Amino acid sequence: MKIAYTLWTWLMDEHNEWGPTSSNLKKNFEDSLREVSDLGFKYFEDFNLIVNLFEGADAEFDDLCAKYDMKFVNVYHYIKTDFEQDLAMAKKCCEFLNKHDANLMNLQAPFTTTPRGERPTPEELEETIIKVNKINEIAQDHGVTVCFHPHFGSTVHYEEDITRALEGFEPSVKICLDTAHTRLAGMKVYDKIREIGDRIAYVHLKDVCDSKDFALADQMFRFKVLGMGTIDFAEVFKALEDIKFDGFACFEQDYQRICNYETGLSARNYLHKIGRM
Repeated sequence: MKIAYTLWTWLMDEHNEWGPTSSNLKKNFEDSLREVSDLGFKYFEDFNLIVNLFEGADAEFDDLCAKYDMKFVNVYHYIKTDFEQDLAMAKKCCEFLNKHDANLMNLQAPFTTTPRGERPTPEELEETIIKVNKINEIAQDHGVTVCFHPHFGSTVHYEEDITRALEGFEPSVKICLDTAHTRLAGMKVYDKIREIGDRIAYVHLKDVCDSKDFALADQMFRFKVLGMGTIDFAEVFKALEDIKFDGFACFEQDYQRICNYETGLSARNYLHKIGRM
């Protein structure tokens, strides 16, 4: 099992409606590589915005990764409201992965039309299954594994919807299990890992507090840095070992307590404490 870090938080500002952190995102990207490399991480994931950011600049991307001894392993794609654009972007993501010796694509379902945090309509869920399978066809043609990410606020988050999605997805569609989103949906993380088993191809490591002080729509504000919430990650890793998981477990933190580097340092120290770095 290898530990990775997702770097999109250097490129998107949570204090400015997730807009770009600056007018020079390539510099922000290099900052992310420099900082996580200094913290001892070797592998990284990033959002699909890097595909357009480095369009026509493949050597520049590779040189930056080599400069900081970082290996790109996964791109995060998401389904929005224009599915033709989503398909086109999926193809670009797969081509980008092929160019940079990576073969994993996380995929998030669209957000529901129901109030945020509530379950989707049955029609939304079935439509999502169809769309994921179509994107998976493109991925399979490029030798890329789709790692579907159940996500708060999306059409696939709660246990019943995950169960139906796994029934409807092609067997080649795998799962990116996010520990915090799993807890937000009311599931026991360790049990869910063992239940899904080898369908899990990628993991997001994220902690969460169990406070009841947040409205349903604001549940993602419960996310915490590893070791500062209520998830026992020693047990998470034990569950992953029980299913013989040998992929990437990737640290992610949407909201920074102070800054990205401090967040990463806290996570690194916790992972070191439990013997995982």
